[in-house]
Amino acid sequence: MSQGRYDDARKLWDASRQQVGEYAYWSNLGTLHALREDWPRARHAFEMASVGSWWPGRVSKELGKVREKLAIDEAVPQNLNERGQALLAQLGPAKVWFLCLIILLPVFAGLKARWGWRGWCGLLLAALIPIAFATWFQTRSAGLIVLTTAPLYDGPSPIFRSERAAPVGAKLLVFPEGDWARVTYPPDATGWVRRSDVATAANLWGIWP
Repeated sequence: MSQGRYDDARKLWDASRQQVGEYAYWSNLGTLHALREDWPRARHAFEMASVGSWWPGRVSKELGKVREKLAIDEAVPQNLNERGQALLAQLGPAKVWFLCLIILLPVFAGLKARWGWRGWCGLLLAALIPIAFATWFQTRSAGLIVLTTAPLYDGPSPIFRSERAAPVGAKLLVFPEGDWARVTYPPDATGWVRRSDVATAANLWGIWP
């Protein structure tokens, strides 16, 4: 697809965003990027569709194709902490909140049945737990798709420069601390990234960089 045709298609699609909804917008934008073989931006668009919907549908299959094209060898989580970080990166803040609420509701529904109004109070307090966690997660974390190779550091300072780097198209879960952010996913990219090194990264959520 030529640049001119892409620009025209992008303008038309952006103009229809409110009518088609976020899922259709991002999934079709991913297809548009894929037609141009812009695999990093295609991954970002498909990931946005997945994070923003309760059921990703065909996007899961499209994401698999894009990851194959990117040829990124992402390490498989080996321990409980790595699996937890992978789950957070996959779900995003909204689904984390929903999952926590689903887990807690049956427990506190039993309290309501046994203790009446005390159960309702417990249920209310229980609802605050996932809301507080999801709020903390969304405000303290950011999901990124790397669009240019990003050097990784073993600490939040240039003196900790390592030989590792996050490749183009990689998905990172980071927790910012000023001009630096701690990378907790994927397992083989854990460490730190500098704001200036990921300035072009595409956000999935969060306001960093």
